[in-house]
Amino acid sequence: MYVKVNKSNGLIQYDNDINSWEADIIFLPDDKEVVILGTSHRLDDEERSNIITEILNKYFFRKLSKS
Repeated sequence: MYVKVNKSNGLIQYDNDINSWEADIIFLPDDKEVVILGTSHRLDDEERSNIITEILNKYFFRKLSKS
């Protein structure tokens, strides 16, 4: 399983050996939203969970550990 979120270029890449895709990702901090654009299917629960975990680990928990 592979999830890569790049906030600076707005790209998310996902591959779980069943589904593989790339899409644009937009972070809207004022609205507390993350928008994924360009996927050709609805995200299933596993994909959604993996993406949320990656975003939290990369952009939230890493910042806490540096403090």
